Amino acid sequence: MKKKIIITTLVINLIFISSLNIPIFSQSSELLGKVNKSKINVRTDSRVNAPSLGYLTLGETVQILGEQFNWYKIILPERFFSYAYATYLKKKNNKQVEVTANILNLRSSPSMEASIIGKVKKGDILHPLENYGEWIKLKCYPHAHGWVHKKFIDTVSIEAKKPIEKSTSEDIVKPLSLDDFHLKGIISELKPLQDCQANYKLKKGDLCIFFLKINKINNIEDFVNKEVTIKGTRQYNGCTYIDVESILGGR
Repeated sequence: MKKKIIITTLVINLIFISSLNIPIFSQSSELLGKVNKSKINVRTDSRVNAPSLGYLTLGETVQILGEQFNWYKIILPERFFSYAYATYLKKKNNKQVEVTANILNLRSSPSMEASIIGKVKKGDILHPLENYGEWIKLKCYPHAHGWVHKKFIDTVSIEAKKPIEKSTSEDIVKPLSLDDFHLKGIISELKPLQDCQANYKLKKGDLCIFFLKINKINNIEDFVNKEVTIKGTRQYNGCTYIDVESILGGR
């Protein structure tokens, strides 16, 4: 009887989670992945027969958001696109539209039946490509995601979401959210990018692991081209970057 009650409770909990539309997949401890084969499908779901959104190329680096079964959930690279209902997009200029709905779905094709591959919120700025009747084709980076089978991705380990050691016991580091990072690497300057506020990059070896926006550090020249630990929050504003709050080391 006790075993039956436990099973019933588990089923009820799973139904409750599903009703909240919470995806059941684990957050990956790795942030980056490198494609190990050419022409790899990115799919709308973690199923081998799910529709393809496009292809990844050999050696391409992608950002991993999470994992489910034998699949990685990744941010779709900049060349990928999505579709959104035009009624909820307001034209700002020839290259930008602004989201007017509180939450707007990004879909894999111009249809209400198409898979949802991302969501944007009111005030977000997107980049239109073409009109499709009541729909607009958009650049979807970094708001949309897809799924890639794990066997085609070699993870690139970087030190992320680990608290910096404190010198006193009273300084307790709280668990970090998905968008809060402690990262180690070498800071170098970044050439200006269109529609991107990042002005530096963080490297490990020859690999750029993150773009950085550094405006709050007065003595940034003391840290450039040196190995440091940065603390900051991931932002999505034209591109993905870390808004740096503090830097340790480098002197």
